[in-house]
Amino acid sequence: MNQLTKNLLFRTDSYKLSHWSLYPTDMTNMYSYVEARGSDLPFMTGKVVMVGLQAILKKYFLGVVITKKDVEQAKRFVDRHIRPGVFNYDGWMYIVKQHNGKLPLRIRALAEGTIVPFSVPLLSVESTDPKCGWLVSYFEPLIMQIWYPITVATLAYEVKSSMREIWLRTVDDADMGSLDFAVHDFGFRGVSSPESGEMGSIGHQLMFDGTDTISGIAALYDYYNLDEDDDNSMPSFSVIASEHTVMCSNSDADTRDDRNAAIKMVETLEEQGAGAIVSAVGDTYDIYRFVDRYIGIELRERIKASGGRFVVRPDSGIPKEVAISVIERLMESCGYTTNTKGFKVLPTWMRVLQGDGVNAESIVDISLELERRGISPENLIFGMGGALLQHCDRDWLKFAMKGSAIQKEDGQWHDIFKDPITDSRKVSKRGRVTTYLDYDGKYFCDRVELDKLPGGHFDMLHLVYENGELLQDETFTEVRARARRA
Repeated sequence: MNQLTKNLLFRTDSYKLSHWSLYPTDMTNMYSYVEARGSDLPFMTGKVVMVGLQAILKKYFLGVVITKKDVEQAKRFVDRHIRPGVFNYDGWMYIVKQHNGKLPLRIRALAEGTIVPFSVPLLSVESTDPKCGWLVSYFEPLIMQIWYPITVATLAYEVKSSMREIWLRTVDDADMGSLDFAVHDFGFRGVSSPESGEMGSIGHQLMFDGTDTISGIAALYDYYNLDEDDDNSMPSFSVIASEHTVMCSNSDADTRDDRNAAIKMVETLEEQGAGAIVSAVGDTYDIYRFVDRYIGIELRERIKASGGRFVVRPDSGIPKEVAISVIERLMESCGYTTNTKGFKVLPTWMRVLQGDGVNAESIVDISLELERRGISPENLIFGMGGALLQHCDRDWLKFAMKGSAIQKEDGQWHDIFKDPITDSRKVSKRGRVTTYLDYDGKYFCDRVELDKLPGGHFDMLHLVYENGELLQDETFTEVRARARRA
């Protein structure tokens, strides 16, 4: 059985199949760019985080990716799907024969982890063969899927930036490193596919060190040069944690009593020893009984003596009300200290995790309410699921890939652009554009032909891919460090 999903020629949209015949007959090349044009969302502040291209290139574009068999299969498919004569059989066979099935494309891009303002090119695409100018746009739908890891990374960046402002007011400087674990990725089960989990998780891990999306970590090893044999290479972490089936199976359902479940989780913490973290969902029946009676009184001293940390996770109700109430109740039973900035902090062996109803707005809302009540937000870890990896779409940051110039047989480049009278926000850039950085640290867009500017400038789109070869191959350690320096 032939697997059509393995054929790279099908990683496009149907309307792309006919475009080769619709371009000017004397066109020899095209220049396209990708940008995030902006956002209408209140929590987006005008920045965009570049990430994910290396994964896409390694997964789909390296080496020989088109064979004669692929071309023959695609022709039969398109003849039936649209009509005979639509598929560019000769063009694809030319790539198979003259380029050995490697794509004659050149891609320049920002270094991953770079944080830039909206509306500057993130990458550019052009052909390296005058007979393949039509190819530049063919894989636009596949290249454009970079919107997803970038959007998740940008969301994580904005959330972390907002939290950092609050933490600077409320958390001791020595404890600021725990901000890297303040938002945990719970999104895998809520995404549309395992592949979505992989790519979205890459974006989250750029900013935070906690995740339950294992496939996202695996993607970093596969695409970003982490060494599986190196015990120190693990980029993200998780903890021992229960779910409701665990708690229910250790509880008395007839009396709705989860005391034994609480004991089981504390025993686990004791067995794991010093430094362990165990998280227990506590609202199987009554979150307040679980906190006040079992954890806060009966099991408190055992947790304290374990040398580890016990995390209580409420999972229902109004997030702000329940999470803060649980923290305050634990402070009453387990005590607290006051940090140098005057905010209350639970003992190091006790924390709370809120994983229900968490999104960019609720994280800030809850953190601000904690601050208002004189409670340090470091007491609470957030687990974000669907709102992190699934609730976004391409329009969040208004992503687009547009052709901005074509080259003709006379060797001259000619600007192309769109400017619809019904929506000025959709005007596209013209010419072979790139992203520059000036000496003042400001990014701006201009043409690649630009020679000099007052104060100097640097072209920030670097050659990353050409003719089937990856020319920049970074580690995730390098990419993450670049993002967190910004």
